[in-house]
Amino acid sequence: MEKSADKSSTSVRKKKWVARPLVTQCGVCHSPATDVHHYGSVSCYSCRAFFRRTVGSGKEYRFCSKRTGQCQIDSNNRKNCKKCRFEKCLKIGMMQEKVNRRHPPTKKIKKIELKPLKKSLDIGDLVDECFVDEKDHCDDVKLDKENTNQNEEYPETDPENFKNLSPTFNLTFEEDFKIHELMVRKEKLFEEFYNIFLEFPNFVSLWKRFLFQIQTCCPVIQSGVPADSYDCNMKNMVRDNFVKGGLVRHALEMFDEFKYVPEHVKTETIEFSLTVLQICIRSYLSANKDQPTLIDQHFAAGTYNKAFQTAYDKVYPNNRFAVQSFDPLQLDIFTTPWAVNYDEEMFFKKTVTVLGSIVKDDVKLGTLFMILVLATPGAALSVEAQGDPSLKKVQSDISLLIYRYLKNKLADPDEASRVTNSLLMLIPDLH
Repeated sequence: MEKSADKSSTSVRKKKWVARPLVTQCGVCHSPATDVHHYGSVSCYSCRAFFRRTVGSGKEYRFCSKRTGQCQIDSNNRKNCKKCRFEKCLKIGMMQEKVNRRHPPTKKIKKIELKPLKKSLDIGDLVDECFVDEKDHCDDVKLDKENTNQNEEYPETDPENFKNLSPTFNLTFEEDFKIHELMVRKEKLFEEFYNIFLEFPNFVSLWKRFLFQIQTCCPVIQSGVPADSYDCNMKNMVRDNFVKGGLVRHALEMFDEFKYVPEHVKTETIEFSLTVLQICIRSYLSANKDQPTLIDQHFAAGTYNKAFQTAYDKVYPNNRFAVQSFDPLQLDIFTTPWAVNYDEEMFFKKTVTVLGSIVKDDVKLGTLFMILVLATPGAALSVEAQGDPSLKKVQSDISLLIYRYLKNKLADPDEASRVTNSLLMLIPDLH
């Protein structure tokens, strides 16, 4: 009897799962793949997940990263251009109708046993292949909520309630990855700023004068990116580029946080916030004026990018130590009197100083605050923009992420709540 019971228990025992061998190549990126067809064609697990997320969430990639529509897609650069990658998925025969757009809610969350990571593991593949199902489910639930609750009003975020709203566990892998993703996209946005500046005929001469005055410790520095009172309106060029769908618009479209915001509300809010963003940049640079060089200052402030380095190399090629750091408040545009009255000037300098003292060289915190600034309409904007539920959702999500990041960094919920509250109170002052 015991032997027969052992045989029966053995017969019902589940077989151990064995991964399929990677015997062929992905038709999209040429990475190793199984011989199983995913949505109608052979693809690797990463491209399969990318196709499922794109179709399932209804995303539309309107811009090519190189603006050619002919990007090469391989295992090394497949994440560089989503538009060309998706078009190649369709070209090899992957069919959108085979994707299940709505996943039923999971009844039970299985505990995931984390194993030591291999040295050759790519962080992008880790996100795509290990966390894709959980993220897809969250995206689908979020999409359902957006479709069914368009008129739902989101309450104003109260920093004092963060301790009750925030889970007790530490910053998750997904949250940390999200912050890094926002940092990359912010850097791309700043890079496009400088690309626009470099196209201006007089920029190099103005930039050379600007760097020389910093190098010679001029008491008043003439700005390399002049204000509207000068003979070129580069700040207006950035705003016009955004409105007309240029490089800046392309960079901002990379932020998924704004995908549910109505187009006219998005345009009105971001066009206003771009000017406030410049104040944040000055604040971060001012807080890091003790760095040894201008390049170190930009690195610490989180404003360094490839196009900035290109502009710098046009004046001082291969010499990163040529120009020391500087105080942005030394610029000629801040020479008294420059505001309506002296009190306004002092209020501005105090606000910039307080923001810089909080963020300092914390690039992650500075990035999150900048995204929050971009998503916050000013008091002078339309009632529709100020009350848009999708925009309020972005503000609420980023505010909570700021608190969770600070709680993880400071290991003190009360201090994290205080700092978050201080940052939120600065936004109306910056406006």
